[in-house]
Amino acid sequence: LALVAALAAGCRSARASDFVLAGDRAAIEAAGLPRWPHSSQVTRLLQAFRPQHVDALRRAVEDVTAQHSTVRRRLRQGLRVVIDLDQTAISANGRTYERTARGHLKKKGDRGYQATAAFAGDTSGGDDEVLAVFLDPGNAHATWRFADLLAALERVLGPLERWRGLTLRFDCQYATAADLALLLQRGLRFVGRLYADHTAEVWAREYGLGVTWIELSPIKWIADLGCGPISPSHPELT
Repeated sequence: LALVAALAAGCRSARASDFVLAGDRAAIEAAGLPRWPHSSQVTRLLQAFRPQHVDALRRAVEDVTAQHSTVRRRLRQGLRVVIDLDQTAISANGRTYERTARGHLKKKGDRGYQATAAFAGDTSGGDDEVLAVFLDPGNAHATWRFADLLAALERVLGPLERWRGLTLRFDCQYATAADLALLLQRGLRFVGRLYADHTAEVWAREYGLGVTWIELSPIKWIADLGCGPISPSHPELT
C-alpha cells in the first residue's frame, strides 16, 4: 500500500516518500497504516520483487485504472478516442541499475531502458491518460511489446473490437507484417506509418477503386478498408 501510494504521489525514489507522505495524516489513514514505513522498508520490498510480484502489482494498477478510466467512460458514450502506442528511451548508466543495455538511447554508448506505453490524450482533463506501461532493456525493439500492449488495453477497457470509437495510432516501428496482420484480423481501427512503400502499394492494387479515401491534410490521406483506417506511405496514393 505504501509503495502504490508513493507511486501515485509522484515519488521518484523510495526515499522521497519520507518527505512527501510520512507527515501526511490523510495518506496514512487512507492506507489503513498505523504509521508510514521508513523508506528503507520500501527499498527492501522493491529489492525482493520478482516477476510474480510485478504481475500482481500490474493487475492491481489495471483494476484501479479500469474503474476510473476516462477513456473507458468516453468509449461507452460512443465518443472517439485515439490511443497512441509509443516507446521512449531512458538512460541509466549507474552500476546499481539492473537489466540495462546499450541501444537506441539519447547518447551513443549509453545504457538504459526502453519504456513502452499506451496512452490517450484529449480525455477532457487536459493531461494524457496512461493505460499501460512496460519497461525493457535498452536494446528492446518496440514491436516486442505490441501484443502485450493490446492485452493490457483489453484488461483495462474490455474487448477492443467492441468500441467503434477506438483508434490506435503508432509509428513505423510497430508496423511489422505480423503486427498489421493481427490488427486486420481482429478488425481494429488504426492509423500508422509503414516501414516501406511496398505494403501501401499492394493494398492500393488489391482494393483498387473500392477503397474509400479520407483526407487528413493536403498531402496525407488514409484508406478505410472496412475494418479501420490504414495510412499509406507512398506519395502516389494521395
